[in-house]
Amino acid sequence: MFDVIVIGSGMGGLTAASLLSQLAGKKVLLLEKHKKLGGFTHTFKRAGKYKFDVGLHYVGDMQPGAPSRHVMDLVTAKQVNWLPMPDVYDVFRYPSFEVRMKKGPTGLRDSLLASFPSEAESIDRYLKAMRSVLSSINPLLAKAFLPSLISTPLSLLPTRGRRLALMTTESALEKLIPHNPHLRAAVASQWGDHGLSPEKSAFMIHCIIANHYANGGFYPDGGSDTIASTVKKVIEKAGGEVRSGTPVTQILVENGKATGVRLESGVEIRAHWIVSNAGARNTFLKLLPAETPLKFRPELENFPPGTGFVTLFIGLKTTPATLGLRGENYWLFAHEDHDRILREQDELARGQVGMAYVSFA
Repeated sequence: MFDVIVIGSGMGGLTAASLLSQLAGKKVLLLEKHKKLGGFTHTFKRAGKYKFDVGLHYVGDMQPGAPSRHVMDLVTAKQVNWLPMPDVYDVFRYPSFEVRMKKGPTGLRDSLLASFPSEAESIDRYLKAMRSVLSSINPLLAKAFLPSLISTPLSLLPTRGRRLALMTTESALEKLIPHNPHLRAAVASQWGDHGLSPEKSAFMIHCIIANHYANGGFYPDGGSDTIASTVKKVIEKAGGEVRSGTPVTQILVENGKATGVRLESGVEIRAHWIVSNAGARNTFLKLLPAETPLKFRPELENFPPGTGFVTLFIGLKTTPATLGLRGENYWLFAHEDHDRILREQDELARGQVGMAYVSFA
């Protein structure tokens, strides 16, 4: 019998399975519906020579010594090496201007100032606000993960930072950069990394994403599928098992407790704990028995769908370097109204492209 069954091998499932195996000594069964492990970290090949990532394209804070790097090293047993992208890791291109994002302690300021030399005051105000937001939410994050060690009352957190954090990105940027819509558009360019345009996203999320790439971008050596392949070894070393192409159709519940899973084949497997990485909607509305009491069922049933994107995978006859590309990402915008781009995303079906993101893993 397994100690834990983990449903889904996306990054969350891989992390849970790895840490339970290593730190808790649990015998884990990881079940994946797809024929390949890894969720958005898996890769595929075409024509025997083109290797593509389905999701992962760059990750921030993977420099040696960074907290995120420590976590990833733990999850992958230090078997994944992270390669740095070039000093210019992101390029935001608009019809009338371009911003080339450089990594480093002053990279964000220098990059914005190079494209908007007369906006030093607004840029510094924006960066100061971003630091204020990050300093106000860090204790909250610490409290969430270390409740026994951190007991900072909410009332003691920096008031201005908290107030800005919960504003929409659009409202915050209009307040911080009141006179230059081009600059406002530029600093909001990475909204595709979290999926909501400025009128819908919290400024807190914008700040987290912008800060996440302050030290540039990184990519796993050998491809993003190395993450799943190394975690598989970690699970098996601890006596666990990994099965791909194994859909789960139901979580078994007895006396109000999850006790196992039923596979598409009809086979039932029991475990002491069940962890689902299949997403909230799938887990609670599809995998759990319909009679399971859920106070939040109406909220899940009525939750709006996420943002959709179309991905085109292109194999080049030669290297990107011959086109003048060194591995940086390109964010290409037809205009500066990010909210309109999101609202009109279905126009893609009629040949109207509002934005495109180009990556060279």
